[in-house]
Formats: sequence, structure tokens, C-alpha cells
Amino acid sequence: MQINLLKKILDRLFSTSAAGLYMILFAIAIGVATFIENDFGTSAAQKVVFKTRWFELLLVFFCISLIVNIFRFRMVQQKKWAILTFHAAMVIILIGSGVTRYFGFEGMMHIRQDEISNSFLSADTYLVFEAMKNGKTYKFDEPVLFASLGDNTFKKSYVLGGQQVNVEVLDFMPNPSEMMVDDDAGVPIIKVVMAGAGGREEYFVKYGDRVNIRGTVFNFGDTPDPSAFNIKYENEQLFTYAGQTFNVMQMATQMKDTLSPGEYHPLLLRSMYSSGSQSLFLDSLRRLAGGIKIIREKMASNSTGAVSMKITTNGEEKIFNIFGSKGVAGRPYFRSGQYGFCRFLWLKKFRLPFSIKLNEFIMEKYPSINSASSYASEVTLIDNRTNLVQDQRIFMNNILKYEGYRFFNLLLTKMN
Repeated sequence: MQINLLKKILDRLFSTSAAGLYMILFAIAIGVATFIENDFGTSAAQKVVFKTRWFELLLVFFCISLIVNIFRFRMVQQKKWAILTFHAAMVIILIGSGVTRYFGFEGMMHIRQDEISNSFLSADTYLVFEAMKNGKTYKFDEPVLFASLGDNTFKKSYVLGGQQVNVEVLDFMPNPSEMMVDDDAGVPIIKVVMAGAGGREEYFVKYGDRVNIRGTVFNFGDTPDPSAFNIKYENEQLFTYAGQTFNVMQMATQMKDTLSPGEYHPLLLRSMYSSGSQSLFLDSLRRLAGGIKIIREKMASNSTGAVSMKITTNGEEKIFNIFGSKGVAGRPYFRSGQYGFCRFLWLKKFRLPFSIKLNEFIMEKYPSINSASSYASEVTLIDNRTNLVQDQRIFMNNILKYEGYRFFNLLLTKMN
């Protein structure tokens, strides 16, 4: 009795009418995902539709029903080649997409011309942490998918160096922008501009902060730190103090000066400060502000996203915002108690067992207009394990394949 009931259920699940229903549901899901992507961004469409279990189950049932119907209607024996080709093609596409999803990954490899790289940044989103304590570094990462829709909660605890660290995501902010809010009774806040992988990056340092921004420690307060770039606010004036020599150039007049170490100098806004490999620009914002307001806008596929996070160590809580976008490393920027945290939003760095050198990137344009017609990359594949040095040109429909990796002009994919 139970066997007959099970057979009846399976027959209905994988019948011809069921296959048609699965196809209709698939089309509806794709249509809904298109509207979601247009209004809320690619990540929202992935979270609500493409990367859900119900969508995976729908495709699995659709694939099985196609295979069952191939045998049920004896398509091979009866030589129904047209129908068989359609069914077989759909099965191959579904299986191929499953292999790509569960056994492959993709990412972005950033290489400047005449430079060599053996690493790439993942296309999948991660929260990557580096916690440093007493000279020892602890590294851990968590796969996440934050979006304008869906549940964005994340809360985990870790034991680092015998001490518990609690990490919690409080909120996700799509395509945010930071705006100063004037308040004469507020605390002084300086905007620092530095160059990052994605170009210009802006950071806000308020009075009382001691933060590490891309290798430069900013100390905004009354007590100087010889190892930091110190900023002091006194009698409505800004001063700077550093333990090393800094060169300063005023952008408006191009006037240059050298600041001797170990003493205070007037801080010049809208000026470039540099010392060795350190280079920073202090913007001409209002010196008094009540806070930083986050403006949320529509999330596009290449937009920046941000999450509000809380880290608790030894009873001390710190709430801060971190930013990131696809293919670009986020901003390292946090210290809590005995720990210094360096974290990146959205992506994780992977190492390759070989290297790629970009010799030249070629972009051809249509005549009389400024639109690109084609892209090409002249690269050299370098594998020191086998002493391989191989030149190749990468362009449309001509990719570089090596050890299961596939290199396109702007994208790297891996298939196991």
C-alpha cells in the first residue's frame, strides 16, 4: 500500500504536466527576480530568489522530471529526436549550472600594466577579520550575503587568545553616503581622503579617536603619540604633530613646506601630507559637527554597501560602519581594547599557485564615437614550479585556460 502511494506521488511530481508547471514557476521566479534586481540590486535578487533553497529545489525537480519523461515516452527507441534534443539540452544546462554553482567560484584579479599578480578577490561575499593581540594574528572569515531585502542578521562569538570576542551585524545600508551634520555644540570631526584599490576613499576621524587607516595611525586628541599622525584642536584651531618628517603641499596654491618632527604645526586643510610611503589629504570640511549621517540610496550591482557592526571584547562595546563593493577590498579601520581589527567587507583574497603578468591592455573604439568596441589583454603566464613562461592574448571567445582556471579580460573563474 505504501509502495503504491509513493509511486503515485512520484508519478505526479515528475509527470509531463508537473514539468510544465515547473517551467512556468521558473519563468515567474526569473521575472520577479528581474524586478527585484532593478529596484533593490543584484544582491537582493540573489538572496530572495537565486540563492534560496526553494529555487534550487524547483530546478532539481524540473531536471528530474525531464529525465523521467525521456524514459517514460521512450524518446530514444521511438526516435523522437527533436523532443529528445530539447529535453537533453535542458538537462545538460541544469546540470552544468549546478556544477558551476557548487564546485566552482569566480573572482576579480586586479593587475596594473607591467605588474605581476598571483591573487584574486572573490566574487562571493565574506566578512574577513584579522585580529591582532600581543604580536599574534588571528584570521577568520565568514561567508555572508547582505542585501536590501531579506534577513541580514549575523551574530557569532570567537575565542581569541583565551578571550571571547562577540561580533554582531546590526544593520545593512545599501549604497550609503556619509554626510556631515552641522552642530556648533558637537565634537570636531576631520575628513581624511586616501587612495584605495577602488580610487578615492573618505574616512571620518572625530575627536578622541585613535584609528589605523591604511597603515597610517591617526590620533585626534590632546595627548600626542610619537608613532601616529597627531591632530589637536585648541582654541578653534587645528594643529598637527608627528614623530617623523612630513612634507605638506597646499592644493590651492601648490606651495610646499617641510614639517619637522616632534613639535606642533598649524594643520592646513585641503592639503596633501606625505612621508615616505604615507600620503593623505585632509579635506576642508567644517571642523565642528554633531555627527555623521548615513544617506541610503538605490542599490545597483556595482554599488558600495555598508553594515553597522558591534564588536564586544572584555565588556567593551564598539559600534562602527564598514564599507565594501564587489571586486574592491573594504576599509581596514578598527581597534578595540587589546585587539586591533583589520577587516574587509564583501570579499576574500585567494592565492594562485602561479602568476599572471599584464603586458598591455588594449581597448579599441568605434570610429567617430567614444564607445569601446573590443578589449584585449597581452599577458604572460608564469609558473615557477615547472619553469613555464607563456605569452597569450586574451580577448572575446579566446580565454586563457590553465589548471582548471579560466581567465577573461576582467574576470577569473575556477571550475573543479
